[in-house]
Amino acid sequence: QLVSPCCQRVFSCRLCHDEAVSSHHMDRYAVTEMVCMECGLQQPVAQTCAGCAAQLSRYYCKICHLFDDEPDRDIYHCPFCNVCRRGKGLGIDF
Repeated sequence: QLVSPCCQRVFSCRLCHDEAVSSHHMDRYAVTEMVCMECGLQQPVAQTCAGCAAQLSRYYCKICHLFDDEPDRDIYHCPFCNVCRRGKGLGIDF
């Protein structure tokens, strides 16, 4: 779960935040803290929990703070768009 930098509340994703809080939107690029759903430790955002070593997802982007665990979905971070996109990467399938 992500700790929203704007209101310090915990949400499963930025869209859940935006649906629950009507006064503002969460800037996912500003997120610095998360809460592990396995052990509950609040910690800096990462793909692996610092407390219990659980892998939080198959794909994690440290720029977009995007977590994805779909086994058959390829995702990469595009350095030109500065967003994560579906596919294997630039020069491969795009």
